[in-house]
Amino acid sequence: MNVFRSFNAHNSFSESDVINHGNELGYVLDTASSWGFDNANNLSGRGIFNNEYAPATEGHALTTNGDLGSHNEGLLKRMENTNKFSSGKKKSSVVAEATRGLLYQSRCVSKSATSVVWEVYAKLRLKDLTDYFLKVPLLKGPTMRFLINTNQAESVLSGNTCPIMLTSQKTPSANASGGKHSLGTYAVKLFVDIVKSRQNGHQTSLTSCRLYAPLYKFNSLAEQRYLSLAPTKRVEYEDVFQYQFTGVNAGDTFNFLMSNGIADIQSVLVVPFFSSSANDGMNPFLSPYSTAGATPDPIPLQQFHILLSGVNLFLENEDNDFQAFSQQLVSSNQLNGGLTTGLGSGLIGKFEFENLYRYYYGNASRYLPSEEGVSRSVQIVGRNASAQQIL
Repeated sequence: MNVFRSFNAHNSFSESDVINHGNELGYVLDTASSWGFDNANNLSGRGIFNNEYAPATEGHALTTNGDLGSHNEGLLKRMENTNKFSSGKKKSSVVAEATRGLLYQSRCVSKSATSVVWEVYAKLRLKDLTDYFLKVPLLKGPTMRFLINTNQAESVLSGNTCPIMLTSQKTPSANASGGKHSLGTYAVKLFVDIVKSRQNGHQTSLTSCRLYAPLYKFNSLAEQRYLSLAPTKRVEYEDVFQYQFTGVNAGDTFNFLMSNGIADIQSVLVVPFFSSSANDGMNPFLSPYSTAGATPDPIPLQQFHILLSGVNLFLENEDNDFQAFSQQLVSSNQLNGGLTTGLGSGLIGKFEFENLYRYYYGNASRYLPSEEGVSRSVQIVGRNASAQQIL
């Protein structure tokens, strides 16, 4: 689900949403041009990595390939949001560290030669987790049960995705040396304890999660009128079906049947990732060096098409970035489909799409009333235009 919810945030949030809510949600768009790829161990990690947070020193900004070096500004912003212990100049003389804990501020609590303890408070907006809470109307006396599976693990290299990142040990200057050269040589093992840390017996100020929901009290006349207008409410919201296909070699074509029948299909989203063998033996979802999950891997697809019950969704195959981005992706989840000049949303532009955020999207919500409720098969075809094997 975090892959789909990340896509939804990328293509529906506006810059104002990021300014107002990005800090508390832990959300910042990762820089599209700062990733690298290396099948050999290096100071940044293994396989694909996007964990270089320090800008290159002026005069030493060229990488070994001659490209202008850059850093992941999104990673840097997230570090600033959760690393208040070491940021700023003598802030502790104004606000004591204990007070920051009482204010529920994400921060670095303590660090030593062998361990670092953070308190990171996560705000999960219900409307970001599922479309149901975005569409649900006012309810009277409801009873709900929440079952949320999170990526909390003793050893991060188990579970569905890696919830943290290891920053690069590469120094900003191309002429400087240093860093931990053993980084990435062995399997990384990180220990995470959610809510209560066993490091030095630390315990956070907030020991349980809280649920906040708006409550309204009607006067008796308004309540009677409201209930009489719609005594029974029908809530229509979008659910997510997920499928995974593996083993598409570089340059090969693929033809996958995703499902034999799904009714009322609204959209189809294809998110490509490297296979473990192409990523130096490491599953990209479990890699602490990359942003996989929150972003796709930078894999171009050609001859891409979506078929619903054997009928082409597009007029022609998507062979280039203009077709994939400008004709399909740019209108997904955006305010008025991104058609109104001066009024829009979405954080993925053409540059971001070409360099990293290669989501392949098809709007399948346009169908005749006679087709409503009819199950349709979903088939995707295309060609892996990258030089690596993909999932």
